[in-house]
Amino acid sequence: MYGEDGSLDPVAEVVPGIWYLAIERRGVGMVVLYADGKKRGFLLDATGIQRGVAEEAAELSSGQSPSDVAAAKRRTERTVREAERLASAVMATAEPGFEPFWFAVPVPRPVYGEDGSLDPVAEVVPGIWYLAIERRGVGVVVHHKDRTKRGFLLDMTGIQRGDEIEIPATPGFEPFWFAVPVRRLLMSETEEHNEVGELLPGTWYLAIEQREQGLIAQSQDGRRGILLDTSGIQRG
Repeated sequence: MYGEDGSLDPVAEVVPGIWYLAIERRGVGMVVLYADGKKRGFLLDATGIQRGVAEEAAELSSGQSPSDVAAAKRRTERTVREAERLASAVMATAEPGFEPFWFAVPVPRPVYGEDGSLDPVAEVVPGIWYLAIERRGVGVVVHHKDRTKRGFLLDMTGIQRGDEIEIPATPGFEPFWFAVPVRRLLMSETEEHNEVGELLPGTWYLAIEQREQGLIAQSQDGRRGILLDTSGIQRG
């Protein structure tokens, strides 16, 4: 298996007797995920492969007791189902017209990378507000409250939306996407208001908080600051 960057240096190997999950087709090849979810790569030669179902995956093991084989089957089934569900959700098209919202979770839940890997990159925990900025399939792309981390949350069951109560940091404010009519400076959140970036027409930015003198704006790559001049902005 080769790297997904097009390099011809192998990064791993697929061998007979082990089940792998094909999560994406690219040309004549496919992106492959190991059953443990820890490795993935690009398989160029898919000739002669045997397609299977989760129940068959553990039967190739030898020298195991029936209980060990049954347990391996259950683990494989869970892994394959979770990988298929996660890959399908991550690769889904973003929902048009989605309105960002704050939410909290009832129990700790893993946040996955947006590439579909089964390795969690972070965790959401009860008692903290998170911002859902995009819906994909059954899950959402999530920003942590400090906006320094983001990832994909698959399990949204039982969440508490922030529009059901007041969030103390910005009561009554609903985050929204916007674009600027002309180039505008993005200033630091300190009292000095130093320049930290710029907003350009034709790009969508997320307003995440209202300040007396403007909006706290965040770019799609995670940079944030104060937009002092909000005249003529287009809400999206």
